[in-house]
Amino acid sequence: MKGRPVLRYQALAQDLSLRIHQGEWAAGERLPSLRDICLAHGVSMATAKRALECLLDEGRVKVRPQSGFFVTEPADPGGASEPAKACLPDLDQLRHQRERMLSLMQLAEQPLPVSLQMAGPAASLLPTEAMARQVGRLLKRAPELLAESAPLAGVAMLREALCERYAALDVQASADDLLITQGATEALSLALRALTQPGDKVLVESPVYFGLHQTLATLGLLPVELPCPAEGGLSPEAVDQALQDWPEIRCLIVSPNYQNPTGALMPDEAKRRLLKVAAAHKLTIIEDDIFGDLHFGSARPRPLKAWDRHEQVILCASVSKTLGPSFQIGWCLSRPHAKRLRSLKLSASLGGGVLMQRALAEFIRDGQYEAQLQRLRRALAESARQYLQALHRHFGAAVDIVPPSGGMLLWVGLPRGVDSVALLDRALPLGLAFSPGTVFSSQGRHAHYLRLNIGRPFDAELDQALARLAELVGAAN
Repeated sequence: MKGRPVLRYQALAQDLSLRIHQGEWAAGERLPSLRDICLAHGVSMATAKRALECLLDEGRVKVRPQSGFFVTEPADPGGASEPAKACLPDLDQLRHQRERMLSLMQLAEQPLPVSLQMAGPAASLLPTEAMARQVGRLLKRAPELLAESAPLAGVAMLREALCERYAALDVQASADDLLITQGATEALSLALRALTQPGDKVLVESPVYFGLHQTLATLGLLPVELPCPAEGGLSPEAVDQALQDWPEIRCLIVSPNYQNPTGALMPDEAKRRLLKVAAAHKLTIIEDDIFGDLHFGSARPRPLKAWDRHEQVILCASVSKTLGPSFQIGWCLSRPHAKRLRSLKLSASLGGGVLMQRALAEFIRDGQYEAQLQRLRRALAESARQYLQALHRHFGAAVDIVPPSGGMLLWVGLPRGVDSVALLDRALPLGLAFSPGTVFSSQGRHAHYLRLNIGRPFDAELDQALARLAELVGAAN
């Protein structure tokens, strides 16, 4: 309840900003009065004033005494240096591997009413107040933590708490085998650096998280893409064939549990077969298990590493999808590679801050993290149900969707004649953003797919946005 007034004025500011961007009010034109805005949007005078102050801070409008708020001129020294439209990224860059991540991040910064292109939960689904109390209690007991750095491997209490959680999933782990990192991206990057050299080939799923392609390109690695269908995920037999065709492949990166973007869940039997294939080829697997805790059913699927009796798997994960992006805490788990991973981290980011690692350790120890997971799972399961109903209601048989059993993503297949980048270009003026399918492949595949983040709770505004998207798809097909 406490956060609702803030969310309301922000939503109003985003709506007004979008309408300015769409040309409803031209540069130099006066906006409606505060009273008119209140009547049109059903908000209080304080909410309307706060929304206009946001636009003022952003340089979208300026104030003329006794006259009201006016849209800034492009050259207005007190306003924005460029028109609002210039803030949007060039969508053609989404077709080019090295520019995709930056373009999507720029898009995420835009004040769009329905922004579904990044994978993450809404603020209302995060335990912000509980974590604030946890950090406050910790600082009250030990304010010196603000001046301390964590050990290179990470705070021991946190490593032990994570290993205890993995033990419940049959993952054999010691705190000495686990390295705390700056999020999952650093964990994956360190694992790749430990196993490869520039120019090496790496097996990856296709489609796969666009940030992984960025990491591979930065490290000078060459992806070999294997199909990852939404039903069942990566095929162990396809991996076996690829390793016969390319014996020089150095490692495999795979997300067996609720893969990004397809939401695929690999059956346990397939996980065991994959490990047998890896053992036969002496291949090391990097497992990305970032969505594993977000199951909709009663039981959490075990990670691939639960069957890893020959230390073939480097397990990577983080809490960014369960506690939010401010918790850039991830980890790598591997006994044979532990020393190498720590050495590589020494040249990357050292140990990080001790405060948030200690806070997370206590959050886990006190049972609050598991309680947060239960709340988030229920919310995401309900969100998935509502999104799927809306998509089938508005699109009918025009879309192909495999209902996910966990995670926070929907992989939506459009008619083959529809290009999702071009569709995004037409959707942005309507205030809707999503991730087009081409960004999930280094070879421009999956052009008629798109990914939606269901971490935003379903509401009437979202339903209307999906209805408009269906109209665009119908017009393009």
